[in-house]
Order: sequence, then C-alpha cells, then structure tokens
Amino acid sequence: MEHLLTPADVLALDAEMMNVLGVPPLMLMEQASEASYKALRDIIDQQYPFVRSVSVVCGSGNNGGDGFCLARMLSDHFSVTVVWSGSLEDLSESARYNVARLPSNVALVTPRQAQHLVADLVVDAVIGVGARLPLRQSAIDLLAAVGAPH
Repeated sequence: MEHLLTPADVLALDAEMMNVLGVPPLMLMEQASEASYKALRDIIDQQYPFVRSVSVVCGSGNNGGDGFCLARMLSDHFSVTVVWSGSLEDLSESARYNVARLPSNVALVTPRQAQHLVADLVVDAVIGVGARLPLRQSAIDLLAAVGAPH
C-alpha cells in the first residue's frame, strides 16, 4: 500500500523542517524542485522520450516558486516556457527569488500570450497544499489558459 500525505501533513513537515531543523525555506524549495526534476526526468526518459518542450504554469505562491525553480532545472534539457501572471508584485518572496534566477532561455508568458502555446508536457505549479476555495481569479486564468482547446 502506498502512503499519501495530506495537505496538513505536508504543512507540518515544512514547519518542522524550517522551525525545528532550521532549514531555510529557499533550500526546501530547491530540494523539492530537485526531487521533482529527477522524478520527471525519469518518467520522460522511460515513457515519453519525444518530449522536447515543457510549459510550467506558475501561480503566485510558494507552489509557483517551486515551478519557477523546476523550470530553471528543466531548461538545461528542454525548451521551457513559464506561464505566469506577469506581475512580480503578486508573487511570494520565494517565487520572486526564483523568477530572478531563471536563465534567459526560459520564455515568460502571461495567460493571454499562452493562447497559442504548444508544448509536449505541461507542469501545474499553480495550486499548492495551502490552496483554499474558491480559487482566486488569477489562478483560474492561469489554469484556463493552458486548459483551453487550441
């Protein structure tokens, strides 16, 4: 049987890593993105070797920060486009930090610009464990941009 973590479990683990063990939030983000990158590369290499282009859809919170970080890692091997709100002011501090670290070969587009985006793979970094319903309009716009038929 596989064990799944609930959102509360993940938030508690993050809090323990930061508050008890003293791991900085940006290091947690880097480590989570590195683990996601390795898992994604394994899946692509084994099952989807045709993948050449990846779109990472990033929200404004820390899940978006993870997405920006993952996009940076993916850009070493794939053509990467990030779909985001386009507003630095709306981003969490960690997300802003990781936007600034994106290499110049990563394209940044807004939902409106993403209407004709074509990618072999889309990664959702919009909704994280802290999401609450109803979703904010900015999250709905991001999801609609990549979910709309082209």
